[in-house]
Amino acid sequence: MAQINNGQEILQAFPQGFHAEEMEAELAQKGLTLAPELANGLKAARAKIVSRADATRRAKWKDAMQKLGPVTVLGPLPPVVVTRRAPGDYDVIAAVDLTAISDVLSGLHASHTIPHVIDLPRLLPSADLRKFITEVLQAGFMGVPTGDNTTIQRLNIEGASAVGIVPNTNRIRVAFPFSVDVAGGTPPGVVKLKGTMSLNIVVDAHVNLDKINLSVSPADPPPSEGALQIVIARDSQIQPKSASFLHSVEVFLGLVIARFVKPELISETLSAFITIPSFSKAQLLVRQIDVRAQTRGTGAVVVVGARIGGPQPDPGDPNRLTEPFGTHGGNVYLRIHQELVREALQKAKDSGELEQLAREQEDAARVDSADAEFSPSEIKIIIKGHMVDACGFTLDAPFVATMSFKFSFEPSKITISRDVSLSPDWDDPGTYLCILASLVEGALVGVLTGIFLGSVVMGIVVGVLDVFGRLPAGQRFFEAVKNKIFGGGGGSPLEDIVVDLNDPIPGTELLPQVAISDMKNTTITQEIWSTISLVPDNLNTHVYVRFLELSQFFPRTSAPASGKSVQMFDQDKPAPAGDDSSAPPDSENMVITGKFIVTKTVQFIPPFGDQPLGQASTGFEGIAHFVISHLGSTAGLVVTTTDTENIQTHEEKTTSKSEPVFEARPDLYFIMAADGALVDTRKIPGGLLLNAGGGHVGTPDNPITFSFIPPVVVNP
Repeated sequence: MAQINNGQEILQAFPQGFHAEEMEAELAQKGLTLAPELANGLKAARAKIVSRADATRRAKWKDAMQKLGPVTVLGPLPPVVVTRRAPGDYDVIAAVDLTAISDVLSGLHASHTIPHVIDLPRLLPSADLRKFITEVLQAGFMGVPTGDNTTIQRLNIEGASAVGIVPNTNRIRVAFPFSVDVAGGTPPGVVKLKGTMSLNIVVDAHVNLDKINLSVSPADPPPSEGALQIVIARDSQIQPKSASFLHSVEVFLGLVIARFVKPELISETLSAFITIPSFSKAQLLVRQIDVRAQTRGTGAVVVVGARIGGPQPDPGDPNRLTEPFGTHGGNVYLRIHQELVREALQKAKDSGELEQLAREQEDAARVDSADAEFSPSEIKIIIKGHMVDACGFTLDAPFVATMSFKFSFEPSKITISRDVSLSPDWDDPGTYLCILASLVEGALVGVLTGIFLGSVVMGIVVGVLDVFGRLPAGQRFFEAVKNKIFGGGGGSPLEDIVVDLNDPIPGTELLPQVAISDMKNTTITQEIWSTISLVPDNLNTHVYVRFLELSQFFPRTSAPASGKSVQMFDQDKPAPAGDDSSAPPDSENMVITGKFIVTKTVQFIPPFGDQPLGQASTGFEGIAHFVISHLGSTAGLVVTTTDTENIQTHEEKTTSKSEPVFEARPDLYFIMAADGALVDTRKIPGGLLLNAGGGHVGTPDNPITFSFIPPVVVNP
């Protein structure tokens, strides 16, 4: 057989790369063999590595080889292209078309997340203020009932949509059809003021040191540029006597919204730190967020830019937040700069914890640098390191390891394919033989598993995909990647991560579907133009419950319990009478083969308590909306234990796996926190919803309703 005498000849035999543990066998199939000097050197290196590890460490290496799968050995890699961010540029730029925002607003209205009926005496508790509004209507409008008993009752919101922007600002113009019920007259009756109301919504995310102050609120009332405007419908029973009277009502309603509605909209303080899981020290700091609305043909888009990390980065320039779609199509855009990934990796390396993870697997491992490289539909994580005299050759063995993520998109799922490769120094036999031996015995595979699956991958998930997680469908994507990233390959190439988009847009009954319109990749940025369409959710169960507070005294009156925290539970312990979920039977089975006695035991573990299925807050109408995943409710665990005994050696091996028992129709109850007391619906007639499911439990227009008398608060 022809002999392989050096590293270059090994590479010539495997132009597409090879797996170290299969190298000698595959060379033999090609009619080749390692020269004695190389073969003996590889054998000695393997023996040295094994001698340095105890049984526990070698078991960890074996487990790592199963988890990571084969590592492809390649020739020398080209240098990483390093291109700095242009002055004023952002690490992340995202954009959403106004049509997508309108679809979400429509879904929020359909689910009553945007209330349909606002009780004006509750919104405006001052009787004098309501009387003043009534008198303004009587003076300036035709069709308003006369008399002192006339009063405004309800504001009805008939729909909601985003209809425009104030270009190059952070303002979106929102419009909704409305009606106001006015009661009074002789005989008593109700007439409606109908029309369309529009106003500007200001979207602001201000970074102050380590905090992000996020707010979504109406712009100030007239005469600001966000002035509220009303167009009265032709079929409205109430009509203005003149344009000046209508403008007076616009000014007044603008003040009411600024005073009473604005504080109720989004106002939240978030941490500006993005923590990289698996690390205690490595964090990325969000330093700047800018929002700009821009025109797009006859429509509009909202563009967001974020600057992340860097000791004293130059500020992002909002003038760069231009309309990004052009001819690419789609309604959602995302651009990630390579430096964001580099920042996450550098933080991981500088903290020292990256090398710590490597040395937990092999103390000889060192990490020299961590970098990233973009290519079409792919992100590469590149780790340079070396093994310190691991093979007894009194030299350090350098290596370059790469994990590649390739992304593909289908309407109902996102797939991430992963593979790992490694390149040693092919000019020095002592170093490349040491690296090959470390791969065969699993020492270096353990190091790569600790680095890639334990930390760097999560750094990428948080540093990059956490931003994507702010977009429609992105949070589902982020959570699924985070949950599956530690998955193993079972001795085969790493399994793809498939993210099914089965969770609805929060507050709606709409599922996202993703279609990629276009992709553009350079050495510094990844750009994706996608179309996210929203379809009715036929997979999950939507639960709508309403809480009404009853008055303490007779005659009883009721009012929606708004702004209350509600938790939903599945009654599991004890299971209620009539529960259609049954426990699987316990069993034990023994099989004797020629070499082994295999005993399989199946045991059902009942729930330890009632399973929490979600938390929500009641809206203005007292309605709380929950979503139960089609695989979200469980009724215990099935533990399967397999004992395998070698008949000849009596060596025993035990494996165990736990699987949840899914409950398609959970038994629901709710606990609401109300003024320092807890309201448990099981104490209210009909408060335990037995075997609930089937797509809906209650509906937005007809929720399951619970009435309760709030506790009496006695002041000391």
